[in-house]
Amino acid sequence: MLAGFFLVKPSLAAVRCETQYGGKEVCIRTGKLQVNKEVFDPRNKKFVDNLGLNDHKFSPGEQVTFKIKVKNVGDNTFDAINVLDILPDLLKTDGNPQFQIKDLKVGEEKEQEIKVKVAGADKFPRDKSVVCVVNVAEAVSGEDKDRDTAQVCLERKVLPQKGAPVL
Repeated sequence: MLAGFFLVKPSLAAVRCETQYGGKEVCIRTGKLQVNKEVFDPRNKKFVDNLGLNDHKFSPGEQVTFKIKVKNVGDNTFDAINVLDILPDLLKTDGNPQFQIKDLKVGEEKEQEIKVKVAGADKFPRDKSVVCVVNVAEAVSGEDKDRDTAQVCLERKVLPQKGAPVL
């Protein structure tokens, strides 16, 4: 009888599972950095992973608040982590969508809120009154990186023209 021995290299990666639009769960392996991107749901007054078609829809000029959490799931302190918030075309910010986290210790998590505004109705596609967009957050430190997304839906509200009959 032959016995086999396997040497297993310890893994520093973590696993993150997320529920995608439609209810499907997707699990991915992350490195030593773990990013979680959430959006504030004004209807339920809490941060959530995504807002879909049946959730609150943001209007032109309305503020949308995202939260980016970066966690060190590795074995060493990160001296500097560059975090970039990649906004879709219909979301605008006056500030810098990039920031840096310094000295993130093992097991520690830092978070930052990003406030953006929905672009004007004239920027929406002409053939759609509701558009769902994805906002991406990415964290990088040397060879270690991770990213996460949060979806929001935007609604161009069409108001009747002045003097138009009310039906």
